[in-house]
Amino acid sequence: MSKDKKSIKKEPEALSTKLESAKQEYSVTIGDLMNAKKELKNVKEIIQELNDEHDSIVSRTKSSREELLKVNNELKEKSVESEKSADGHEKQRLIVQEVNNSKMELSKIKDEIRKYGNELESVRTKTNNSPDVKKMKEEREKLENEIIQKRKELESGFRELKFIKDEMSKSSKSEGSDKIVDAASAVVASMNQKLQTTLIELNAVKKALENERGRQKSSA
Repeated sequence: MSKDKKSIKKEPEALSTKLESAKQEYSVTIGDLMNAKKELKNVKEIIQELNDEHDSIVSRTKSSREELLKVNNELKEKSVESEKSADGHEKQRLIVQEVNNSKMELSKIKDEIRKYGNELESVRTKTNNSPDVKKMKEEREKLENEIIQKRKELESGFRELKFIKDEMSKSSKSEGSDKIVDAASAVVASMNQKLQTTLIELNAVKKALENERGRQKSSA
């Protein structure tokens, strides 16, 4: 009887122990579950962050590719422009070189002109100072003065002739007209003589000048 009481008394104690143990296991399990949920939440957050980061990387990569493509296109355009610019610079360089060559050639021509001008001036100075040229100049001046004098005499004769013609138109007497005609004839004859003399002298001057030119050409 006492054994049965003892066994009955032990059974509630065993159940209580088992219940307490079950509660503890439940609490541990619940704790583990909560921790697992927290861990899962953290993992989900990490995965979301990774997804966001991946999307950001994809977006940046796409943007970088577009930017790279744009840069490549700009580089191609600049390369074409650079080639055109190089061609333009080459043409400009050739033009500048041609201009410089032309300037040098022009400078040489100017130097030659200056040289020949100095030589010509020297020849002229020597020629003008030579005795033959001085003599020819003196003779030419003398002949020119004589020609001027003859021209004055001819002009004087023309004035006399005009005066006689005026007198003839005014005169009404035949005797006076005859005298005027005789005087006019004399004046005309004198003028003709002076004119012939002047022509002979002019021809002589011309011939002398031609001979002198021929002599200078042959000596040159």
